[in-house]
Amino acid sequence: MLLDVKGVDKKFNGVYALKGLDFSLGEGEVHGLIGENGAGKSTFIKILGGVYKRDGGSILWNGKDLPEVIRPEESRKLGINIIFQDNV
Repeated sequence: MLLDVKGVDKKFNGVYALKGLDFSLGEGEVHGLIGENGAGKSTFIKILGGVYKRDGGSILWNGKDLPEVIRPEESRKLGINIIFQDNV
């Protein structure tokens, strides 16, 4: 498994943005994250990209545990990149 996410939580001011998120992605698979505004899509991506720290759960990348706190530079070295929308 390329990416294996188990029980990931993220709170902002005591309110869950993500609670118990499970997600997996195998080598060569393509997935899309869809959902309503406020569903946690961007929060999840920002956790993977090192922008936010997760509050609970585990993330394995190529079988290796991603630390709870990962810097954006470290995630880029793993091949995890975020391209932010440019509001024109």
